[in-house]
Amino acid sequence: MYNYISKHKQLNILIFIITISTSLGQVLGSMSLSPILNNLVNRNIQGIVKWSFISLLIWIATLLLGYISSVLEEHTIKLMSNDIRTDFAKNISRMSITDYEKNDKSHYVSWMNNDVQIIQDNGFRSLYNLTGNMTTIIFAIGSLIYYHYSLAIVALIFSLFLVVLPKGFSTIMEKQTLRIKSTNSTFLEKIDDILGGFSVFSYHNCLTIMTQKVNDESEILGTQKVNYIKTIGALNTLISFVSVLSQIFMMFFTATLAYLGVITIGVITTSGNLSGLIFTNLSQVSTNLFSIKSVKPILKQNLTTSRLKKGNQTQKIDHFTDTIRLENVSFSYGNKPVLRNVSYIFEKGKKYAIIGDSGSGKSTLLKILLKRLNPDTGTVYIDQKNYTELSESSITNLMEYVEQRPYLFNETIKNNISLNTKTTNEHLLPILTKLGIHDFAKLSDKIIGHGNNFSGGQRQRIALARALNFSKNIIFLDEVTSGLDKQSSQEIETILLSNPSVTVVMITHHLSDETKNKLDGILEVGI
Repeated sequence: MYNYISKHKQLNILIFIITISTSLGQVLGSMSLSPILNNLVNRNIQGIVKWSFISLLIWIATLLLGYISSVLEEHTIKLMSNDIRTDFAKNISRMSITDYEKNDKSHYVSWMNNDVQIIQDNGFRSLYNLTGNMTTIIFAIGSLIYYHYSLAIVALIFSLFLVVLPKGFSTIMEKQTLRIKSTNSTFLEKIDDILGGFSVFSYHNCLTIMTQKVNDESEILGTQKVNYIKTIGALNTLISFVSVLSQIFMMFFTATLAYLGVITIGVITTSGNLSGLIFTNLSQVSTNLFSIKSVKPILKQNLTTSRLKKGNQTQKIDHFTDTIRLENVSFSYGNKPVLRNVSYIFEKGKKYAIIGDSGSGKSTLLKILLKRLNPDTGTVYIDQKNYTELSESSITNLMEYVEQRPYLFNETIKNNISLNTKTTNEHLLPILTKLGIHDFAKLSDKIIGHGNNFSGGQRQRIALARALNFSKNIIFLDEVTSGLDKQSSQEIETILLSNPSVTVVMITHHLSDETKNKLDGILEVGI
């Protein structure tokens, strides 16, 4: 957390200066009450007016500084939160696809939203509050010394007690914070899953069940938050009770000193206010310290996410020049075998189809070729290099993968094809013309609902345009023409199979004679 504060050092130093000035203003405002009361006892109207005016000016300045500080804090927190989200995104980008898919995407959305919100509130805001707490306490104790050293000694004794009291609760607080984080993440995953099936519930007249499921998940989240507030509330109540007792004793002690003539009557009011500032801020010190500590495990967890063990993945491959070779590759899901002793060679620039019955392992084999799955037995080689010695990113940098249900972003068609890289319209136009995208959309058209404003076949064309735009040496296609009519399907397969520099491996259920004649090989899989 402190790395982000350091990155915006100048703004944070300015905030700390303003916060310290605000604390000084609060203490001076409390001290200004003493001469007002003393002048009242002495029936000095001019003194009353003079010190009332001074007190007013002090409080106006203090409130103005408080306003400036709050605006500046929010602006700085925004900048630091942007940095955190960027670092979270960088951490995600360093993950392999395999690792990323171990969690639902809402898990990562929770990082960006819920976790950052916790860091903002429990981290940055608590640190700013802690600065105000500590400086206010220091200035208030210094003021008590000014009136009489014994007042400061009594205040310090109670202060030490208030500081030590909550330390036994730090572990509980950290656990409660992590539980809230986990519950928030699970809630997002569940709601995303439930609402994602809206059409399923609707078609089966089960929308009331959908509503009930949302309510059930909301109840779980709410219950956890109530438990969190119970823990926080119990701690704060205990600290507040001790704080009130401390203030009452301070008032009694100050009144005793005034009765003995050691201090003036006016100091009673000022001492009450100053001790109130001390004990209130001390109770907040403990809470803010706990809050700041609770942020550490969140940052540690989200910025040190595990990745696949690299093992001996030390080799790199920059170009595909020869073959991809499967040697006796087998794979099972649990106890269910899917692939058994598959051996095959895919040569550079040639075109292949993988066929087989539904569930025969076609898509599984494609994921093994993409290194998204590792075979149980057997070996995969690319240009004589063992897959196990290569990182997943090294493999995927050479390969394009178009899924049966491609993911489209809620952005323009151009951004979906170019992925926001610097790509000119002139470069994209031939691709759009080849795939017939111009017949139903323009580059500036916006995709809505991840493609709900286009047909399945149109979404596939956009995804294929993305694949062609990045001009990789190897293209894997998973039933990409299944949503197209026969003529459109054949046109696209012909386009994909006509490029002599690209190696194409396609999964299909329907292999036409025309496509079959363009292929260099057909791999049939199935136990």
